[in-house]
Amino acid sequence: MTVTIRPSRPSDYQLVISVIDDWWNGRHMADMLPRLFFDHFADTCFVAERDGELAGFLVGFISQSRPAQAYIHFSGIHPAERGRGLGRRLYERFFEAARARDCELVRAVTSPVNTGSVMFHRRMGFAVEPGDAQVDGIPVTAGYDGAGQDRVRFVRRLGVTDQPDFGTMRLPDAAHVVAPDGSDVRILLRLGRRGGMAHFELGAGRVSRAVAHHTVAEIWYILRGHGQMWRRQAKHEQGEQGEQGEQREQREQTVDLSPRVCVSIPAGTHFQFRAGSDGPLAAIGVTMPPWPGADEAYEVPGAWPADP
Repeated sequence: MTVTIRPSRPSDYQLVISVIDDWWNGRHMADMLPRLFFDHFADTCFVAERDGELAGFLVGFISQSRPAQAYIHFSGIHPAERGRGLGRRLYERFFEAARARDCELVRAVTSPVNTGSVMFHRRMGFAVEPGDAQVDGIPVTAGYDGAGQDRVRFVRRLGVTDQPDFGTMRLPDAAHVVAPDGSDVRILLRLGRRGGMAHFELGAGRVSRAVAHHTVAEIWYILRGHGQMWRRQAKHEQGEQGEQGEQREQREQTVDLSPRVCVSIPAGTHFQFRAGSDGPLAAIGVTMPPWPGADEAYEVPGAWPADP
């Protein structure tokens, strides 16, 4: 089985903490990874699994005080998975997430005694930042994390452009892919790392699978056909603002879909839709940020039995 990489969930924390010291040959590392990362930065932290078992993880975030910068705080690979390129895949997945949020730089640090980490970061395109000391010819910042806690500091540019090229295209005749919900998707343009657009179509009388998105929000505009969409938000998630700006108490809603209807799907919303018997249901959807990959969506319990 191949390794799959997905955004982390709060429930991953206990599993990661239970193995992290063993992966570091008995060194006590768990204190360096508090639960807050899994609760508050889940969309920029990633878990790798092989056959449902933890194979690796990466914990990172977008800087709140420097929004054009991202930071990789911690990563780990199961000893049996090392040397297979999984660390590179996790870093590249984080780079994608950072680019999608218009970050220009990624930073990281490591201990100067961790020569394997230094070599890995250099292979991943990181430059070593200047320091005030050297260890074996490597610039080091003395006392970076406190007395006696010297660190090698890394930085990597992502090459994000603020001026994407102009794009023009016609709607393709055939669908490019089938979405995780079962609809046919024609991929349209994207604007840099900010957002993308696609055409979704569900055949007459069909019922989609119920799904949710880890990090992506969408806005749909119905072009043709009739149907319904069901949406549900977990109680801990913030509700949408109503048309007059009031806070909605409604957490579950089913609306009719027809041409000229526009609906929003905030990230994390459980949703499902179905087409009427009079013809296919077609919509244009704006995705923010652009769709990051197949494991962005996950199935959830829905309002209606889905088509096989």
